[in-house]
Amino acid sequence: LVMCAHVFSWGRQKESQCGLREDKSDQSWPKKIDSGPLLFKQAEAGGLRTIAISNDNKLYCWGTGHCGELGIPYQECAFTITPIDVVPEDVFWKSVSCGYQFT
Repeated sequence: LVMCAHVFSWGRQKESQCGLREDKSDQSWPKKIDSGPLLFKQAEAGGLRTIAISNDNKLYCWGTGHCGELGIPYQECAFTITPIDVVPEDVFWKSVSCGYQFT
């Protein structure tokens, strides 16, 4: 996350944890994630996934979560930035955190 509120990612991409669409090649250098008009105030990587809070206070994720870690019902993999819609809209997100098998 940089001052302009864009997210850059690098490292292992096999499970889409870098959020670089369906490109499965590992990234040796920081690469900007295509988030369209979305800007973010926080992003956290852990295990095989990333979770982020947008400037308009919505949650997004990308990567792999075989046990529900993405917060998206019935979905184990998100190749791109994907909204987490199961949370009530009146919740104000202050921060998020990821571990190896939890978010």
